[in-house]
Amino acid sequence: MAGRVPVGGVELAFDRREGTGDPVVIVPGAWGDRRGWGAVARGLAAVGLDLLTYDRRGHGESSGAVGSSPVRDDASDLAQLLERVDLRPVHLLAGGTAGGIVLRLAYDRPELVRSLVFHDPPFLDLLGRPPEEERLRAAFRQMGDDGAAAPAGAARAYLRLVDADPGAWDSLGPADRTAAIEGASRWGPELRDPETFRADVESLPSLGLPVLVTTGEHSAPFFGRALEALGRSVPVIASATIPETGHLPQVLEPERYVGVLTTFLLERNVPPT
Repeated sequence: MAGRVPVGGVELAFDRREGTGDPVVIVPGAWGDRRGWGAVARGLAAVGLDLLTYDRRGHGESSGAVGSSPVRDDASDLAQLLERVDLRPVHLLAGGTAGGIVLRLAYDRPELVRSLVFHDPPFLDLLGRPPEEERLRAAFRQMGDDGAAAPAGAARAYLRLVDADPGAWDSLGPADRTAAIEGASRWGPELRDPETFRADVESLPSLGLPVLVTTGEHSAPFFGRALEALGRSVPVIASATIPETGHLPQVLEPERYVGVLTTFLLERNVPPT
């Protein structure tokens, strides 16, 4: 089922694959929109989970423009979306830069969240290496600045930064490349938002939520180091490396990715309150 929901002065486009199992919401990151998560959504729905994917404001088929505080805006939008479709509490699956969004929602509205799943969130503040952190922040800011004027080049540069496989771009199909370029044209505010790169690890344990963090075998090494630091800070956590892929398992290795997600989502649920 496809639909549109008005929230916060915009309309969010979504797809729902209803099931008898726990509800799962996929939150796309800066790379593309909900179209790129179709294979993962179908795979999770096939095991009975109740799946919702959506486009964040200013992305894909959703209306509005990306504001100056996209993490907080998107977290507020997501909370309203869950209330409008009466889907709560949910497992939140965040791709890349969407990690900051689901964290913000968990802090602000913990009653809406069952668990958190991250793939390659760019939590640069966990690296513990100020020179490297600033270099990466500058690189992301530069791609944010370049995206509006030269989105194709910015999309390629982004993938080179986050994925160590030099052939990753060539492995994408035409539709996935087009979606990435469209995303790059809008991602400037997101890549300039400090909250995109921040994880408040002091607050996260108090939520008592199960957390799964994944990275790809070919993901840039800084993701793994940040996720190791996250794992040391959060007591209820699982981790996995997706083989033979990098930053985009939802596109390049969806079956492997679904296998990891299914194990976590079916076995480590939080009972609804």
